[in-house]
Amino acid sequence: SGTPGDCVLAFRRLHVERALAEVQEQIDRLQERLEMTDDALLNLWERKKTLLRRREELNEGDQDLVH
Repeated sequence: SGTPGDCVLAFRRLHVERALAEVQEQIDRLQERLEMTDDALLNLWERKKTLLRRREELNEGDQDLVH
């Protein structure tokens, strides 16, 4: 079992992973229905990029805890 900090980091990572999956599902659904507008696509891709950066930050924070 980990420290409280490890648990918080794991929870945050899980939250970001779920949000990424949700955004990707929205992109996939819109593409399947061919209802994606340029604005909708742009907004979803921006959200996805933000979440990917957040995931990377959390992973870097996890490395700091190990070392």
